[in-house]
This record gives sequence, structure tokens and C-alpha cells, in this order.
Amino acid sequence: MTLTLKYLLPFVACAILAGCYKGASDSFIDDGTKVDPVDREEDVQTKAQNRWTYEHMRSDYLWEEFLPDTAALNMAEYPQKFFDRLKYAGDRFSWTEINPDFSGLSVYDRFGIDYALYRTAAGEEVCRLTLAQRSVVAEAGLRRGEWFRITEDAGDRLTITTGSIDGGAFRSQRQISLLALDASQHTEAVMLDTVYHIGDNHIAYLFYNEFIDGTSAINNPYRSELRAVFARFRDEQATDIIIDLRYNPGGHVSICQYLASLMLRDEYLGGISGYHSYNKALAAAHLVETGNEEDILYFAGHDAVGGNNVGLDRAWFIITQRTASASESLINTLSPFLRTTTIGSRSTGKGVGSWTIEDRRYQWKLQPITFRYYNSQHVTVPDEGLTPDIPASDEGDGLIYEIGDVRERLLNIALVNITGGGLRSEPLTSIDYARPVDGFVPERRRTEGYIDNSPFYKQQ
Repeated sequence: MTLTLKYLLPFVACAILAGCYKGASDSFIDDGTKVDPVDREEDVQTKAQNRWTYEHMRSDYLWEEFLPDTAALNMAEYPQKFFDRLKYAGDRFSWTEINPDFSGLSVYDRFGIDYALYRTAAGEEVCRLTLAQRSVVAEAGLRRGEWFRITEDAGDRLTITTGSIDGGAFRSQRQISLLALDASQHTEAVMLDTVYHIGDNHIAYLFYNEFIDGTSAINNPYRSELRAVFARFRDEQATDIIIDLRYNPGGHVSICQYLASLMLRDEYLGGISGYHSYNKALAAAHLVETGNEEDILYFAGHDAVGGNNVGLDRAWFIITQRTASASESLINTLSPFLRTTTIGSRSTGKGVGSWTIEDRRYQWKLQPITFRYYNSQHVTVPDEGLTPDIPASDEGDGLIYEIGDVRERLLNIALVNITGGGLRSEPLTSIDYARPVDGFVPERRRTEGYIDNSPFYKQQ
């Protein structure tokens, strides 16, 4: 018995010690497989978020067939990187953001100004004001075409230094502090409407900033505003119409259809305006629900537009590389019904749309591309964008006038073409002190194809 205990004690001691101490090698099973530690709470949340994201991308994403297999994914990856990894290589538009307290709003969203980025001969980056909500212009005295640099962005306050370009360098003049727009202020959809009477031509002009729609067709301020604008166009016997979409990033499909209806003749109202196509799963569900794989869109009826449609045979559109989504859709939708002429530069090329996917249980919400839109002839906007019929520069070298000024470059080209040369633009001043920064596009994210657009969306 004594001998037995003598030899057993060391083994018991080893067993006790093994239970009290874990060395580096204890993290591995005999075959070399690492043992994962228990997930922290944030890891559990991340994996749940990513599984939810993957499920909705599988069910709603337009390019669902290109999603990677789950075996190739890391469910513990940071949600934004995980989402980006799911995107189809040709997808330029899907995005995700924090829900609901996303603070990454653009300068336009917070302060109501848009700008283009230039680089001076001295290598400095400077901004040039391209658009401002009227309240901001009135309060700060800013004018379109003004040069400035952003001195400080404190979230709720933007400090800019205005100036001029002298000798290839920026020379400061005054400092302006802008406060963030009050939540009660809404983005201006119609920023300018007027009629130019030139000879026998009565030329209606609408600068449309964004396709914003209300939650109801009844007492909808955005539709009421458009009806009032087109009532004025009718009263002044408009013979021609120019729609300026140069900085319009898109918005709701429903208001796009409504604006298109206000431009058409009576015989087209209430007719088919276009189609939305989905991935195979949604197309199958739509077929069961409606008898069609695609969603069929219709122009507003005569009563809905209140008899204010102008019914012209031709429309002129001002476009730039910042014209996107519903703006492009408007031109594409109208092209089978009237003659469209575009002036400016090639548009963005967004013939696709999306709806917001969110759940209060998850920190991130999704805005994946979920459908492609077509006009009544089943033609969509090309991915390379709409090529202008009359190429011209908006933000290049030269003088920049206020929107609506008949000397303003793109508007002037439209007026000259309509009137047969009755107007002349002032000579453009050649400048070599600042050049546009290639590829710079201020970010104004806008959803497309909102829930109020179709009964089918409401079931998603």
C-alpha cells in the first residue's frame, strides 16, 4: 500500500496542477485545432447583425445570385466591411449606416449648401459654391460661384472663409459661420420656377432640387407645390419647358411619376409609365401576388394632377454628372411620349433603386439596390449615364451666374436653342488659377423607390 501511494501522489499532483493552470498549449486540441474562447457580448451582437444583413441581402438584393457563400464569410467582421464584402462588383450604389443615430450627414443635409472642389495653381484645394437653399443665402450673403475654404466643421456649426484666387493662390476676405439647419426646415424641392417671355416664346423653367414626396397623396405639400407651379405655367401659356436637374440626386419614384404626369398630354395620363424588375425570389413572389413578375408603374390620372398638366411635345433637361436616379428616370420615362433634349454633361448612370431595410433590434440599417427601373418601352438608363445631346460645362472655367439668370451658361444654351439665337451668353473668361478636381461629387445620399410607391413594397 505504501509503495502504491508513493508512486500515485505525483500523478495526482500533476492532475491538480493541470486543473489550476492553463498554458499556451492548452488552447489546442491534440489535432492542432484552436479552441475558440467564449464570445464577448459585442461579438454576439456583430454576428447577429451580420446574419440578419446576409438574410436580407439574400432575399432582397437585386444581384442576389452573386452573393458569396456563407462559408467564405467571417460573421464576426465589422458590419460595414461585412456588408461591402457582400456587394456585387458592379454595384456602385448600395450602402449601410448606423441606425438610428447616424451622424455622417453631408454638408448639404446639415447646412443647405453644395459646392464643387477645385485645386489652385499653388496646389491648394478650394471650394466653389454651386447651390444653396434660399434661407442660407439670405442669412449669410453667399452667392453662387463664390470661392471659399472650409475652416472648421463642428457638426452643428460650419465656419467657412470666403475669398478670391489671386496669383494662383487663395486670398481670404471674410469669415462666415453657418448654423446647422433646424429640424423643422425641409429641403427645398422646387428652388426656382419662372417663365421667360422672349418674342413669341413663353419658356417655363423649373429648377428641381430633389424628388421629395409626402406620406400621403392627400394634403401633400410637395405635390401641391408642383401643381401650383404647373398651373402658373399653363396660365402664362408656356410654349416650351426647361427642367433643370443639374444637382438633383434623385429621391422618391412616386413624385417622379407625378412630375412626369404634369408634363404630358391628357391622353397619356393614367397610362403605363414603366416597370420595376427584381431578383428571382422577389419576382416569383410578385408573380404570385399580382400576376406579374415586374411591378407596373402608372402616370397620375387627370384628377390627380388637377388639370394642371402642360401637355407639350418637347422638353429640355439640364443635366450633369450629379444628375442621378429619379432625375435620370424622369427623362427616360418621358422619352417615349415627348421629345427630350439634354444639355450639360453625362449623368451618373443609376438605373437602379432601393428601399430601406431596418430593424430596431440591430445597430445598422441597409440600403441595398433592390430593383432596376425601365420606361414603358422597357428601356433603362445605361450604367454609363445619359449622354447629353448638347455637351456643355457647368462647373468648368469661366463666369458663374445665379441659377435662373439668363446669362447662366447651361440655361443660356437652352434659351438660345429654343429661341433660335435670340440670346447670347457673355464671353467666358479663361482662367488658369483653379481647375476642377476630377471625380469630386458631394455626397447627398437619397433613397429611391420608397415604401409609398407600390403596394408590393408594403409587404416587404
